[in-house]
Amino acid sequence: MTIKVKCVHCGTMVHEFTATCPKCGKPVANKDAPVNVTPPPWQKKHANYGKQAPVIPLMIGAVLIIAAIAVYFIFIKK
Repeated sequence: MTIKVKCVHCGTMVHEFTATCPKCGKPVANKDAPVNVTPPPWQKKHANYGKQAPVIPLMIGAVLIIAAIAVYFIFIKK
């Protein structure tokens, strides 16, 4: 989410961490304002991050189900 602020010199809406206004070229904020800011750690970089199904537990479950079916047909249903 980008937050925009007005340039105090010309009133153009700019990103809050922009050092100089692209329209008038004057500083938007004080000289100590951060310019290159990394996104907060809670923002995910990838849209599909964490949405993939866990593969290993699904594979283990499938093997257990197949083994249970095999045991049923081999030992119980004679």
